[in-house]
Amino acid sequence: MKTITANKMSLVNLEQAQDGIVAFQKVEFVINFFGSETVSVHDTRIMQDGRQFVISGCGFIKDGYELNA
Repeated sequence: MKTITANKMSLVNLEQAQDGIVAFQKVEFVINFFGSETVSVHDTRIMQDGRQFVISGCGFIKDGYELNA
């Protein structure tokens, strides 16, 4: 069984929205995959409508993965 915990870290707000992006934020993902824990830190972009997406991914977290509130 795979469990993913997202810990939000530093946030950088943009003065002006660019292509709908209003901020960037680092997020630490703690992935428990059948008892083995892996930690992966990724940059994310926050859109004007509040949705947050991973900019580049890894084997567990894919590029474009959308975080839920």
